[in-house]
Amino acid sequence: VIRSAAKEFRQTGTDSPPELYRLGKVKAAVAAGEQVYLVEGEKDVLALESVGVTATTSPMGAGKWDKIDPSPLTGATAIVVAHKDDAGRKHAPDIVASITGLAASVVVVEAAEGKDAADHIAAGRGLHEFVEVALQVAPVTVLEEPELDELIAAPAWPKLKDEALQGNAGLLVRLVEDSTEADPAAVLVSLLAAFGVWVGEGPGLRVANDKHPPLVWPLIIGGTTAGAKGTSYALVRHLVEQADPTFADHIVSGLSSGEGLVERVRDEHGEPGDKDFDAGVSDKRLLVFESEFSAVLARMARQGSTLGAKTSTLSAKTHHVGVIAHVTPGELVAKLEQSDLEGGTINRFLPVLSKRSRDLPEGGNLPATAIEKAVDILCDAKVVVKREVYTRTDNACRVWE
Repeated sequence: VIRSAAKEFRQTGTDSPPELYRLGKVKAAVAAGEQVYLVEGEKDVLALESVGVTATTSPMGAGKWDKIDPSPLTGATAIVVAHKDDAGRKHAPDIVASITGLAASVVVVEAAEGKDAADHIAAGRGLHEFVEVALQVAPVTVLEEPELDELIAAPAWPKLKDEALQGNAGLLVRLVEDSTEADPAAVLVSLLAAFGVWVGEGPGLRVANDKHPPLVWPLIIGGTTAGAKGTSYALVRHLVEQADPTFADHIVSGLSSGEGLVERVRDEHGEPGDKDFDAGVSDKRLLVFESEFSAVLARMARQGSTLGAKTSTLSAKTHHVGVIAHVTPGELVAKLEQSDLEGGTINRFLPVLSKRSRDLPEGGNLPATAIEKAVDILCDAKVVVKREVYTRTDNACRVWE
């Protein structure tokens, strides 16, 4: 970082997008369960490092936090040190908003003396003497160390209830769970999504005089590595393709445009014999895997994009499209627009939290016997599913009500 006499700054040697300052130390501290202080500038980072703690900042200081990737702070015990000026009081809420739901805990403090962390340390103040604040509220009492420890205690990770593991789906999850690092919840919803596309548009459930096809669109939310999101998808895809190798032709990645999606399930167009006749796609099953859902949201927000629109020169009046999407908490917060909520984009997805369930030396390769049994279960289930519209039994209605 180069500072001119006029207090103008420029920066060299950063990636695009720029990364958190001292990223290596940040990752090591998060992995070790240590506190990470989030401050407004490099000077504050150096001051806190001088007293033996890990600190970081976004390059170029206040107002630039949205330029970095906050995902390395997944699971972090975060302490945000807000500057006592207008810029600092705007900057701290930006940090908190981007890591809420990403970090294990977040506490906001201010310096006991001076305006920032560097002033606080230079005045000889200790870490426990930072003053806790509510955002946009005047400073309150000085925290003692035991109180600070209590505030930053991580909440318990939610556990999938046994009631979720019903029937063949539950049997499959239990069959593979000890041989994979994937989260059982992520495996379950990915399995339901893939199986629902595989069986096709024939079966469905009649509700409110409308047929609901067996389509579930999971949005699996977890850290870049700690979430093991890709592990859950790779497992499910392997099992379904072992059961039906031809289904690989119905799996794609990349929602770049509305036309591109419709083109894969397009209807017949024109008259047979005409030079522009298009026979369309006879098998309308399509499973779309999006490993970077934040990029999808960004493309939808781009002016002129047809990804979120309902207009196209092509048509697909009948289709059977399922989506499995992955995203980190920070990316979802950063990219999600109010229009995505009000317009119903997110309403089409089932959000599921995912975390690596265990560490296995080889990463979790399923034994051949487990794969064989899983394939048998899948194939038998596909045969049993009748191509008809189902209604709930009286007992099912009572449970639903």
